[in-house]
Parts: sequence; C-alpha cells; structure tokens
Amino acid sequence: MDQDQKIVTITTGNITEVDLIKNVLETNGIKSYLKDESLGRWAPHIASPGGVGAVKIAVAESNVSRAKAIVMEMSSKGSDSPQEKSQADLWTCPSCGEDIEDQFTKCWKCQTIRPGSDDAINKNS
Repeated sequence: MDQDQKIVTITTGNITEVDLIKNVLETNGIKSYLKDESLGRWAPHIASPGGVGAVKIAVAESNVSRAKAIVMEMSSKGSDSPQEKSQADLWTCPSCGEDIEDQFTKCWKCQTIRPGSDDAINKNS
C-alpha cells in the first residue's frame, strides 16, 4: 500500500464481528486494519457510546467501495427478520391448516403426516 494513501473506517462492531469481516476482506485481497481493538475489547463503553461499534475496521481509501460492497453482502446474508425466519421454518397441515414447525413430520393437532416426509413415503410403500 502507498504510504500517502488515507486509511478509512468502513464499519464498526464488536471484536468478533470485525475480526470476521477482516478475515473475509483479506481473503478477497483487501488489507484491513482494526482500530481501538484493545480498548473495544476490554472497555467498549469507553471506545464508543454505549459500547456499540467499539472496534472499527479500516481499509486503504482505494479499497473502500470494494470493501463496503463485501460488508454489505455479508450483512444481507444474515438479515432475515425473526418473522421471515419463522415463516420459512413452518409447514401447513393439508388436513386442518395448522402451521407446524419444520422439525416435526406430524401435525400436532390432527396427527396428519407431513407430505413428502420420510414418514409419508414409508406409509405409502
């Protein structure tokens, strides 16, 4: 990196979050730096109001747009709301219409076997 190049903070988080981001950035060929690493780890409330975003991750100015795109992609992969996740983890009983958690193969209300489950396939064999 050119020594005249400015270092720019692209995101903040706790030590675990920024360490993961740093690893992903460096895997993608972007050198990154942690700011306030020690203070953010041991006294986050001093490094940042409320301790939120206490550790900062910075990259060379020439890599900012690429690095921010990677961070945005990482955050969008885990951004399903609890409601979206819970709806995705349900199946609807074809007999009574009850919503059942995905881990169950039988309706708790009417005991209908989930269509397509191993139990349904074995019953029809």
